Amino acid sequence: KMRVISNIVRMDKLENILSKQRYLCSNINPTEADIRLFPTIFRHDEVYYVRMKLNKSLICYQYPNIYGWMKDIYQYKNISNACNI
Repeated sequence: KMRVISNIVRMDKLENILSKQRYLCSNINPTEADIRLFPTIFRHDEVYYVRMKLNKSLICYQYPNIYGWMKDIYQYKNISNACNI
């Protein structure tokens, strides 16, 4: 149960950050932090939500800013090539 609460708090914090700026550390360009976080967020709904039950909501429904950020990062060259779930 503590894992679920901890994950929700982190997702809420990330949602709050992305509600104020386009990327984690910048409004202009993604940084290494964005690229490193992307695989975890991309896998969230399929792996962490469905299989591990680590969150109460799917990103696409509960976290619109994270969802938009994820779609934005996905568009960058070679990112989509690495996304084979």
